Parts: sequence; structure tokens; C-alpha cells
Amino acid sequence: MHAQPDESPAPDPYLGRRFDVTAGDYHRLRPRYPAQVIDTLCDRAGLVPGSQILDVGAGTGIATLPLAERGCSVIALEPGPDMAAIARRTLHDWPNATVIESTFEGWSLPADAPRFDLMLAATAFHWLDPRTRLDRAAELLRPGGMLAILGYQHCAGGDDAFFAKAQGCYLRFMPGTSPDERLPAWDERPDTSEIDAHPAFALDGVWQWRETFTSSREEYLTLLGTYSGHIALDSGRRAGLLECIGALIDREFGGRIAKAYRYELILARRG
Repeated sequence: MHAQPDESPAPDPYLGRRFDVTAGDYHRLRPRYPAQVIDTLCDRAGLVPGSQILDVGAGTGIATLPLAERGCSVIALEPGPDMAAIARRTLHDWPNATVIESTFEGWSLPADAPRFDLMLAATAFHWLDPRTRLDRAAELLRPGGMLAILGYQHCAGGDDAFFAKAQGCYLRFMPGTSPDERLPAWDERPDTSEIDAHPAFALDGVWQWRETFTSSREEYLTLLGTYSGHIALDSGRRAGLLECIGALIDREFGGRIAKAYRYELILARRG
């Protein structure tokens, strides 16, 4: 089933950068963040035109754009050159947004630069080094600034029968697949223990939403090709997996499937 492959810890330190090979498809097919998600982020974090934001693991600028449109001043870090190039095109009309080709760990804020009002990790926090990510976030945020962990995960509520049957394809072609894997409920509360235990942060709140999207066979298979677990497969296994899933969509689901996503926002305030 592999509901949201990107949400698992990276099996090697470079896996998070492999999205670059599918940058165009990633930008075209990855879900956008609904307006209510961005509105809640802006309202709860107190963002106004001119607010200083650091967007880490910005990808192709999917979450960066709506913040730039609201007048925020955004520095977007993205290590993949093709992803960063698309982000620059996406943000071409917004001079208040700057894309820097860098990892979070490899980038330094000039000593005399002001600290940020918000650090955003949109479907990217799990790719940051867990040994240092909260310490670095605390260093880069002003007192009272906010850390926003934004993401989405495949959850129950779409064509769940399809995803249950597709598990057989994953068991055949993706090593490490668990036969007991199930889709999580849309309102399953995230683990915030890392934030709770960190002395620099206080949890501000958790918000969740569910949205459902329908894809054609071609769209869905191309979307799967942008997920890290699928990218990491050797070409033979990947081809077999996509053929197996595509045949299931055509044979039993009329060529289209509905996939439900749980959007999730976690906010923590720096002390």
C-alpha cells in the first residue's frame, strides 16, 4: 500500500535528493496545499506582508508560492538543481522570494542578518537531520518565532478497496513491504514528542484536514514515480510494480481512482 512513501525516514542520506530526477512530474502532479491550510498557517503564525520566512526543502515552490503571494519575504532552500530551477520559474514574478540551492544543514544565515519569524518545512521535515534539526531551527528563529511542519499523507477515505488490493503488488515488487500495512485514519494524531521534549519550543497546536483527489491511470502511475520509495527501486522492480498497479486500475476500477490525503499542520513557538 505504501500510503505515503516520502513520510518514512530516509534509508540513505541522499534519498531525499533523488526527487530531482522527477522534478517536472513532481511539480505537475504533487498535491497543492488547500487555501484553508495556508490560511490557518498564516493566521496562527501571525504572518503579515514583510514577515521573514525560511522555507526548507522547498522543492518546486509548491508551498513557497502562496506565502510569497501574501507578501511574505521568503528564502527557500532546495538542494536539487532541477527542483530549484522549477521553483525559480514558479516564483519568477515574486521578487520577495529567493531560491537558494542548498541543504538546510549546509546553509548558514549571515551573522548580522535578522532571525526569521517562521521556519517552514513543507513535506520535508522528515528529510532533515533529526540530530540537529530542532537546534538549528531554534538558532534561526527570533524569540517568539514559529516552526511550522506542514505535510500530507495518504489516508483512508478514497478508493480504499483499490489500495488494499494494490498491497499485493507492493508485496511482490517492493522489498520490506509489510503484509499488515493499513491506511491510517484521517484524524490520527501525529507524534509531537520530539517537539515536546525540546527546551526551545512549545507546541502551539495541531490541525488536520482531509481532501480527496481523482486521478487517471496515467496520472496516478506518474505520481507514484515521484515518491522516494519508488525512485529507489531498481528499474525492473519499478516497472513490474507500476505494471501490476496499472492493470489493477484498468481491470477493476474503470481506469480512475480516488485518493484521500490528510493535510497536517504542526506549529511550535520558540521561547
